[in-house]
Amino acid sequence: MKATFKPHHFLDFLYELAENGGVFDTFSPYGHIMGYYGNLLSAGKIDTIVFTSGADDPCAPCRKLNEGICADLFPPDVAARYGVDRKYDYNLKLDLTFHHALPDVFPFDQERSIDEVFSMLQEKLTPEIILLNWPRENRVKLTYRGLAMAISARANHKKQEEGSRMKIAILGVWHVHAAGYCKTAMENGEVVGFYEPDDALAAEFQKECPVPRFASLDELLTSDAEGVIVCSATNEHPDTIIRAAKAGKRIFTEKVLALTSAQCEEIETAFKENGTFFTISYPQKYFRDNRAVIEVAKSGELGKINFVRFRNCHNGSSRDWLPPHFYNQAQCGGGAMIDLGAHGMYLIHQLLGLPSSAVSQFTRSCTDPGANAKNTDGVEDNAVTVMQYENGAIAVNETGFVTSYAPPIFEVYGEKGWVKKEGKGIGEVTKCTETTNGEIVSVPLAASLPSPLEQFLSGEPAEGCGITEAKALTRMMELAYGQF
Repeated sequence: MKATFKPHHFLDFLYELAENGGVFDTFSPYGHIMGYYGNLLSAGKIDTIVFTSGADDPCAPCRKLNEGICADLFPPDVAARYGVDRKYDYNLKLDLTFHHALPDVFPFDQERSIDEVFSMLQEKLTPEIILLNWPRENRVKLTYRGLAMAISARANHKKQEEGSRMKIAILGVWHVHAAGYCKTAMENGEVVGFYEPDDALAAEFQKECPVPRFASLDELLTSDAEGVIVCSATNEHPDTIIRAAKAGKRIFTEKVLALTSAQCEEIETAFKENGTFFTISYPQKYFRDNRAVIEVAKSGELGKINFVRFRNCHNGSSRDWLPPHFYNQAQCGGGAMIDLGAHGMYLIHQLLGLPSSAVSQFTRSCTDPGANAKNTDGVEDNAVTVMQYENGAIAVNETGFVTSYAPPIFEVYGEKGWVKKEGKGIGEVTKCTETTNGEIVSVPLAASLPSPLEQFLSGEPAEGCGITEAKALTRMMELAYGQF
């Protein structure tokens, strides 16, 4: 597809591509679509580019745009520093500077192949030119990495258009979703093998997924796999994920990313240093019913949100189908909350952000003797975390391994009404707001979207499943488990 960019926006995209791990947030309070075009660039889908000094495609729907000119103003201290009040004047000067510095890279109003632009940038983009554009720490390093990521994404997209599929290796089969992920990868990519040090887990996995087993992690990392699906024990993630990043692999991981925020920071550093394309498995962000709840809540129809409740439980302990290692405190970091409770945490974060504090009640409620024999570490199987926010909002996340047939519940309450989903499978979504005159009405469900893994395998960045959101989940779990 063709896209029109201001030169400084294009360089911003390259920087943020490395900064964000290949995933751009598409929400904007001003209505612009920077994130949409950033994700297109990250997916390698832009093939033709036009540079302009005027309003470009990402700016087109912005509410600050008036007859093609940005009416947004700098804060007074910034205006004093740059000597101009309007962002338009500053950005026009910046784009003209880039145009004159690299006229053959940034000619105005000429259609160019993006591959040609990438090639010229590799040859001619200097640190001095990069630093003209809002100098920030690591700006030069991350812009060059973002350029490499964009080139790689473009090559991958062209391969997919030619019928090639991403080569994948499964890194660990400790997690209960490993076989399911492998089957999805076999349907949407090419699985070249897996690595698992535990012989019993490997044998069980190969009953469902008869793919070759690598003899070592090093053998996997030096294979022709372009990406890895990380299903190793959570406490092993920092080592395995960082090694995969250094090996240049694309990375999809099971939640949570790591057990501590410090470990998440180490992983993020490795991603930035190696230009890693990264996706974490937050599948419920793509469930039709949850998306409908979030869309209503974010539309402003509820007014100020003051209460959110999410409940998600299964009978993995009470029916004794969870494997023994899911009760291992060292490997998991906890019990029901850090596993099944993760879904509620990342959805709550999507609505409210990070809480200021949290308190939890964790109990062992299971009466099944088989499950209790496995749970020698005494991790919780029944859990509630209550979170408080600086603006007075409260969120409640309920989960457990000891409930059968419980319908998932997702409720959001605000000053002007509420929206709720409840029900097995795809739940029913209803709302009652000032807009509906206090009547309870059904909310139409959005169209189905591919899962984060399916998007990863197609080379697409899964919005809301990047390093920022991965770090947030770990921080929320630290707060939830803090008193324990």
